[in-house]
Formats: sequence, structure tokens, C-alpha cells
Amino acid sequence: MKRLQHVVCAISGGVDSAVSAYLLKKEGYKVTGCFMKNWNRQEELFNNCSMDKDLEDAEYVCKKLEIPFLTVDFSKQYWNKVFSQFLLEYQIGMTPNPDILCNKYIKFPMLVQHCLSNIDNVDYIATGHYSRLKYDEKVKRLDELKDQSFFLSQIDPSLLCNILFPVGDMLKSEVRKLAANLGLDRIHKKKSSVGICFIGKRKFSDFIDEYLPKEPGMIIHLENEKSMGEHNGIHHFTIGQRIVINDKINVTKEAFYVAKKDLNKNIIFVVPGTDHPSLYYNQFIVEKPHWICENREENATDDIVLNENFEFKFQNKHYQSKIKYLKKQHDPNNNDYRYIVQTEKNFRAVPKGQFAVFYDGEECIGSAKIIDTPKSLYDEGYIMGPIINSDKSLNKKYISNNYR
Repeated sequence: MKRLQHVVCAISGGVDSAVSAYLLKKEGYKVTGCFMKNWNRQEELFNNCSMDKDLEDAEYVCKKLEIPFLTVDFSKQYWNKVFSQFLLEYQIGMTPNPDILCNKYIKFPMLVQHCLSNIDNVDYIATGHYSRLKYDEKVKRLDELKDQSFFLSQIDPSLLCNILFPVGDMLKSEVRKLAANLGLDRIHKKKSSVGICFIGKRKFSDFIDEYLPKEPGMIIHLENEKSMGEHNGIHHFTIGQRIVINDKINVTKEAFYVAKKDLNKNIIFVVPGTDHPSLYYNQFIVEKPHWICENREENATDDIVLNENFEFKFQNKHYQSKIKYLKKQHDPNNNDYRYIVQTEKNFRAVPKGQFAVFYDGEECIGSAKIIDTPKSLYDEGYIMGPIINSDKSLNKKYISNNYR
């Protein structure tokens, strides 16, 4: 008798992975549910992690679906590969993306290799990502609002032949409806995880203070260099974030936003208004791109001229723009190279440490970490005013006469 193909489905305790496991079983696969433990609560000063509840929900799902359930502990590897880098990047003024790092270093490839090597007769590993694999293992997207190909943009392309995304052809609303019809009462209305999963319901500033020292410093007005008070740690703030200024200093009660951080002097520079030109960029520098499609790897001496979509995502924001060019240059910090990215649209609050993800239509072709933002539009001569929207052309009314 021909054996059923065996799929290990990563079960997170959420609705997407639960429905993924159901669909695989319905298709005739032998399915095993697997919960990844990536965080050790003993490392924390306070016990606020939501992992226990997620583990209970994962067990509940597997029991309801009548599939075997197992756990695998990658907390040590997560600390070394993801969390240590997460802390380091905050220390040097970046805003890292741990979800992309987790997929790159832990879920793909460690979970894949663990299952293929340690569980009998495993053919595939499945996850609940909203992405699709079509044709020669290209990562594509369907639901623009819940698209997660962004978070898969750093994985090793050689692993894709062993990976399935069962809900990749579905909308989130369809997944929730199916979960409700299956009687998965505990999870069908469960909110999607937002932000960093191991923080739980805590404020990010409280969490990060458990690991990084608070070093107070000055807050300076970018335009007039006036002191606007003190901050309690530069790692608490990212570019574009609103910052509270004492009413005794900010007598007009204007809204101020972080425009620049000087790590050497421990200074945060702020500007009034959410549309200040110092918050906008149409050029930034990325490290050497990671290409999912192998034929995208370029000769080390050539610039890349693309007619493809550039996608940038930060927190819950989703920006797209055509790329004018990727210009290759030597990286002075190592013996490799980096690229200057020039886009057609202007992007608000581009933080170092986030990822620029490249698309050819709906196909995700790769990504690169943003390592610098040389000049904002303010640096280039644009003056103060509500000037920019990433989906609109620049209003010439607000361009300085000195700018050409």
C-alpha cells in the first residue's frame, strides 16, 4: 500500500496555522502539528509572555483536528541568532525586524531541517503564512492586506521545495469563517499577532529596559537647535515616532516627531508636524540583497536597473513604489558591496534596520536590510509644510527656491 505523504504543520495557536492543518488533512495528507518554543520565560524579570496561552491553544487545535501534537524548543537558538541581533541593532540606533530574522534563522531552516531529520517519513513542512508557491518555487502573494511574503523574503530558496502554504490562496476572512464552521471556538476570533510575539501585552519600552541600560540624553529641535527636554534612552525611539515634549517647553502643544538620532552624542532631533520634509526620503542605502530567485544574483561590477515594484513595510504601514535604480557601491565597512536605492515615490520615516523587499509584479524576488538614509528631503532643500504623501506627487508650492 502506498503510504500517505507526511506533513508537519507548524501550529502557533492561531487561526491561520489551524486552518492550514485542517486543509492538509482534508487533502489526504498525514498531518502532525508542531509548536515551536522560541522564548525562555526564565530569562525575564517579569512573567508576561503569552507563550503559555499559545501553547494551550496549539494543543487544543490538534486535539480538535485529531492529529498528533509535538513541541520543539529553539529558545537557545532564537536567543543567539535573533534576539541577540535584535538587541545589538537597537543599541546602534536601528529598528530591527525580528519576524524576518526568525523566519531566516529559525523557522526556515531550523524547523525544516529538524523535522526532516528527526521525524519519520516527513515529506513537507507547512506554515500558516499568506503566501503562495507557484511554478518553480517562487514566493507570491494573494491577499494584499494580509500578505506575508514580505516576512519570507530572507529565507533560503533551496528550502522552498519542502514547504507548503495551505492558506496562501485564501483571504483572512475566509480562513476565519472556515475555522468557525469547524467549531474551533477558542481561536476563530483570536486576534492576529501584532508586533514582537514574546513581548505580549507589555509596553515595548518596559520590555527593552530589561535588557538595555537607560541613558538619558538631550532632545533638540532640528531647525533651531533649541533644547526640547530630555529623553530616557535613545533605544526607545524610532524615526517618525511621535515624542511627548513637556508643556512648559512646548507651549503651543504642537505634535513633535523623531527626525534623526545621533548615537555618539546621545541626542534625539525632533521636528513639528507629521509631514515635515525631514521625515521623508526617496533614496536610501541597503546591504547586499538576498535574492530568492537565483538568477537575480548580479555580477559584482554591474549596477542593477529594475522596472520592478519596491515594497517597504514598517509596523502596519505598507508602501509601494517603482524603483528608478539600484546603484552598486563599495561598502567601506567590509569587503563587500551595497546599493543605493532610488525610488519614484517619497517614503515617510525610513528606519535603518528594516527591510526593503523587492517584487516583480506579485512575485517576491528578494530583499535587503536598510543600513543608511543619507539625505532627507529637508536636507535636499525642501522647506517646512504639509508637503508629502507617499501616494501623491510632490506639491511644488513647498519647494525652496534654492532647490534645483
